[in-house]
Amino acid sequence: MVEALLLGLAAALLWGGSVLTSVPSARIAGSTLAALWMSVISTAMTLIFAIPMGPPAGQPGDWSFVFLSGAAYACALGLWFIVVKNARISLITPVVACDGAFAALLAAATGASLSAVVAISLGGMVSALVVIAKSGARESKSNSSDVTSAAHPTAKSVMLGIVTAVCFGTVFFASGKTTGMNVFWVVALSRAVPVVCFLGLCLYRRILIPPANSIRWLLVCGVFDGMGYIAYVVGARANLPVAAVAASQYAAVGALGGIVMLGERPRAMQIVGTLTLIIAAAVIASQSG
Repeated sequence: MVEALLLGLAAALLWGGSVLTSVPSARIAGSTLAALWMSVISTAMTLIFAIPMGPPAGQPGDWSFVFLSGAAYACALGLWFIVVKNARISLITPVVACDGAFAALLAAATGASLSAVVAISLGGMVSALVVIAKSGARESKSNSSDVTSAAHPTAKSVMLGIVTAVCFGTVFFASGKTTGMNVFWVVALSRAVPVVCFLGLCLYRRILIPPANSIRWLLVCGVFDGMGYIAYVVGARANLPVAAVAASQYAAVGALGGIVMLGERPRAMQIVGTLTLIIAAAVIASQSG
């Protein structure tokens, strides 16, 4: 359990860095190009470690979970870049970070225990999401005439964030189940699926090369994402629920980074909702086992 917790927290720090660099990536390059090149960089970095391990091998179940992880990741990544392009990162990140709780629910549905404390914490998460959505909707309405201001969270953004969390949670769950395949190949193959998806979309739209000033952001974003995923998969093999919810603490990094680095100023009720999400996730991590 300690191994899963430490590796999950390492993934949280790395993914927190990926979160913060995904904002300029999406806003400069656009959501589709950002999703493509982040996936390319993440896959290429992981292949450097995977190829020396020999060809990928695993049981049929491992391949099924890898494909499920890749498909869910493609959906999650596309939604993520749409969300961060149009909403405040300090508030949307905690919403998306409910992915760890969703992964814990999937794990519980397949045999892991779910205590009363965890159930109450999940209820707290739902309440916090409602608070953030309502507060964001009011803020969006009050700023509807300000076309020059930064993007504000709205109820629609929160709903997209929840769907993104479900997709990422599926990635957490499925990749943690690939116990018969080398970790590096799990990450590389999972990341290769969105490469194919977004490459086809970019070719269809006749856009392929990102702006020069977005490349450094995409590079760091992809490397952090790949490294975080490797740490998570190793931790999930020790204890999937603990690793999943510990990794979701990238919400704290994203929320703090959005306020300190991006100058975002959330409302009081949004702060309450954000803290509730983070605390509830921490409680679930401490209770899952």
